[in-house]
Amino acid sequence: MNREEKQALHGMNIDDAYVVERQLAHGVDGVTELVSLDAAGPFVRKRIPLASVRRMVWAALAECDSPYLPRVHAMYELPDEFVAVYDYVPGDTLERLMERRGHLPLAEVAPIVANVCGAVAELHVHGVVHADIAPRNVVLAEDGAHLIDFGIARMVFDKPRRDEKAWGTRGFAAPEQHGFAAVDIRSDIYAIGRLAGYLLTGAVLAEKTFEGELRCSGVVPEGVCQVLGRACAFEPSSRYQNVEDFATAFATACAGGAVPEAPGAFSGNQPAYAQDAPSAKQPAPYERQVPVQRTKRFPAHRKVIMLAFTALAVVCVCAAIYLLVKDDPTSSISQQGDKAQALTDSSAGHSDMGAPYVDGTDDASSDLADRAASGLVITESTWYMSNGYVHFAIAITNTTEDVLALFPTVVVTGRAADGSILFSSDEVLNDLYPGETRYWGSIAGDGSSVPDTVEFSVSRPGDWEVQAAVGEPSRLTISNVSRRRGQFSDLVVTGEVTLESLSSESMASQVQVVAIGRDSQGNMVFGFMGYTSLPAEGETVPFEVSSSDGLPEFETIEVYAYGW
Repeated sequence: MNREEKQALHGMNIDDAYVVERQLAHGVDGVTELVSLDAAGPFVRKRIPLASVRRMVWAALAECDSPYLPRVHAMYELPDEFVAVYDYVPGDTLERLMERRGHLPLAEVAPIVANVCGAVAELHVHGVVHADIAPRNVVLAEDGAHLIDFGIARMVFDKPRRDEKAWGTRGFAAPEQHGFAAVDIRSDIYAIGRLAGYLLTGAVLAEKTFEGELRCSGVVPEGVCQVLGRACAFEPSSRYQNVEDFATAFATACAGGAVPEAPGAFSGNQPAYAQDAPSAKQPAPYERQVPVQRTKRFPAHRKVIMLAFTALAVVCVCAAIYLLVKDDPTSSISQQGDKAQALTDSSAGHSDMGAPYVDGTDDASSDLADRAASGLVITESTWYMSNGYVHFAIAITNTTEDVLALFPTVVVTGRAADGSILFSSDEVLNDLYPGETRYWGSIAGDGSSVPDTVEFSVSRPGDWEVQAAVGEPSRLTISNVSRRRGQFSDLVVTGEVTLESLSSESMASQVQVVAIGRDSQGNMVFGFMGYTSLPAEGETVPFEVSSSDGLPEFETIEVYAYGW
């Protein structure tokens, strides 16, 4: 057995020690799972194809020391994948928060930006550019805003790969990320500025008129407009040159002080900001703290991991010795085949959670996937344009009799009049039982292209994304629904949701609330979503969802609730 085979065997044994609770995401860049290990966890396990992994990024992340970055607990390699295990951060992403709130006041945005700047500053010290700072990649937890998802992060000296013509999240990625241009720490500063503007206004503003549109919104103080305008300058040389300078300027502007100038800064008088609510606490100017030498203290869950890995190391050594002394050269292959089959068998019975990934399929799973591919049907759809993006709503129905689709995925494709594709994105939904219909409302597009047509199709599910349906889905009911117009003419829908029964297999911790608008003819014209906490069975909780976009005319509102 050579070194690579031993390393792969070691990784496979470590991999098996984790219990998969549910799948969080999957795509071309890998699979993300929520896992646990004995009494420790939950953790996030990221499985990345070897061809696309940047090992130095993960090594650098493991050395970072920030309360707003995930702590890496383990890294190992499988035959085709690099795997990283790191802290799970409970909380809502800013994307979900904005779906509920529409926009946030400055007093709430300021500490969020300060936390993100602290995380990014630590990354930059270790030579890492995150490259995808966007609402979906920031989680708001009880102790602050945490930066997650390092799928496209890179070292400052990394060059773009040939297949990376554009990367990052449209509307937040810096201009240099849309081609083979140099990307550095100033690209992250641009993204933080765009993120702050989005949180304050509730809209992804046009890049060319960003600062002007901030002023026109009427909710962003002049000093803050100037700071964000400079952070989001088209030319990297015109931006703040490090995140510490940006964080200090932003915090000072939020507090109503004069924005400090740095080399190359614009000049001019900057009026102080008079907060309507003077009691609102504003953050102090950002200061980078000098690290204090201290003894490392491992949390209890890390001790459990270390003990488990020690035991696994012993197993790996024994297995390696056994394989080396065997006479049959094919024995290691046959044993790994048996191992994969055992993993496949052990995944049966999962619901509401992703089954462990195995390289291989069985006939039963393939048959279920084939039936799901033909049985998952888009029964309704609609879309409209607002702020440069496609806002859409769909209804997807599982017409099969006995197949549970764990993660049905809808592909949204925008085409120009000549049929060429302008954009394409995936929407991953939660479990869909036989006969069940799920409503969904979200946005797609690149912020600039206006499609002639928008198509909605269902991706063929993977064999690990389906199973034989067992039991009944969770049942939630909606009551006391009302609607009103908010301060910024946004539509606000409120009501109450009651959990009548929870599926025995459900891992839901929240309720997804979907509002669907219909015209006088009963046609679907829009949809948007929000989230609230999951009540105990028989209990009721209030909800509020809102959309600040220019909605089409509508006659009635329908509200649906699902476990999430």
